[in-house]
Amino acid sequence: MFYCLARVCYLFRLLGRDIRDRSPVPTAAQNEPITDHGKTVYITHDQKVLRDELELFGFVGIPSVLVCGLLLHFLAGVEPSQRHRRYVNVSGGSRPGAA
Repeated sequence: MFYCLARVCYLFRLLGRDIRDRSPVPTAAQNEPITDHGKTVYITHDQKVLRDELELFGFVGIPSVLVCGLLLHFLAGVEPSQRHRRYVNVSGGSRPGAA
């Protein structure tokens, strides 16, 4: 859940404030370059640091969520979902709702 919230914050920063508050040329306050689709714009140092930290968290977060899920499944025996279990009818009849 925390990972999803951090990714939403990253996208909000990337697509919202950082892009809206950019400068096409370096200024005294906005001197950190970012390049997106071949276009370079300039943002403040604080925006760049936060953007880089959220981006790093995203690159580390995805593999860590996958590894934690695999560890829970194979070492702790936790099933990923109970909805996908097959219905087994012990009376020998057909599945309910099957024609």
